[in-house]
Amino acid sequence: PTLRWDGCEKCRAAMQRANMTSSSELQGAFTKDVTSRLRLQGKEAIGWDEVLETGAPPGLPIMVWRKGDAAARALTRGHDVILVPSDRTYLDAKQSGRVDEPGADRVLSLDDVLTFDPSQAEAPTAKGRILGGQAALWTEHVATLAEIDTLLFPRLLPISEALWSGTKA
Repeated sequence: PTLRWDGCEKCRAAMQRANMTSSSELQGAFTKDVTSRLRLQGKEAIGWDEVLETGAPPGLPIMVWRKGDAAARALTRGHDVILVPSDRTYLDAKQSGRVDEPGADRVLSLDDVLTFDPSQAEAPTAKGRILGGQAALWTEHVATLAEIDTLLFPRLLPISEALWSGTKA
């Protein structure tokens, strides 16, 4: 979080040297610097959708995880997009909310996952492309491989189907 940067003496000094007024500007400059360094090495950076607010470098693929219009904004600005909406594909959430069930303290049911439709992210004035998507399983709420299986299945299957099949008819 850039809040930490606001309290960092080195960050404030870097902002002052570059005539920046906010830590968001510093984050944008940092993202651009890392992106260009990776490109010089023949590699490609990928940014989470927060980089759209801090000045995403041209051509940077964007991982869209938040609700709202982040995918459409990224596509309209010419960025390619990888969809990973937290309200449809974050499989670290409990499936039913039972107390004995593994996972983060929120619920993502099979019915929620079944509504994942990658085609809904398309923007009519898109300059970028939807490259695909992914399911996410953050493991800070997981203790065993059996819990991973419990969290992944059966929800991983409709996500795979949605990404494989494309637009729902």
